[in-house]
Amino acid sequence: PEGFTRRGLDLDALRMYLRWRGCSLADLRAEPATYRDPASLPADPNPPGDGTIEPENPPDPAADPVTDGGADRDDEDGPRDDTVEERNATETETEAEADPWGAEAFIEDIEGDAYGTTPEKLRDGLEVLVAEDVVWVSPGLPFIVPMFLGLVVSLVYGDLLVSAVSLLT
Repeated sequence: PEGFTRRGLDLDALRMYLRWRGCSLADLRAEPATYRDPASLPADPNPPGDGTIEPENPPDPAADPVTDGGADRDDEDGPRDDTVEERNATETETEAEADPWGAEAFIEDIEGDAYGTTPEKLRDGLEVLVAEDVVWVSPGLPFIVPMFLGLVVSLVYGDLLVSAVSLLT
């Protein structure tokens, strides 16, 4: 998908897929051609879970400072500037014919659905994740809209209630 879209890949579905495959997002980004090949699917996939993240050892901010993703001060070469073409140089035509990324196998293997994710949505989302350096993540609109409507209703109701009480006194 080009540009901004609100119908992209659900992050919980992505975490389920990564857990099912037994790899990380960094692994996918480092070797997209390998993971795009259906032959790379694990013979015995991991249970996908429900997409939640449960930290085994919560990070200690004092011991493990978080960086902004820039270059390491000790790195004299600077940040890597790989292009999409270089990352995907090993992709072949036969990989596009089968089930790229094992998306259909993942959806068939899990019980139920992955938050409405289809194999096509999963493939498109994975292609964007390995091709782009920056990806736009938006909150789920079904959560924000009811919150906003609830706020408007409570403010209107509160104003009416205060007005009614002030008329009685």
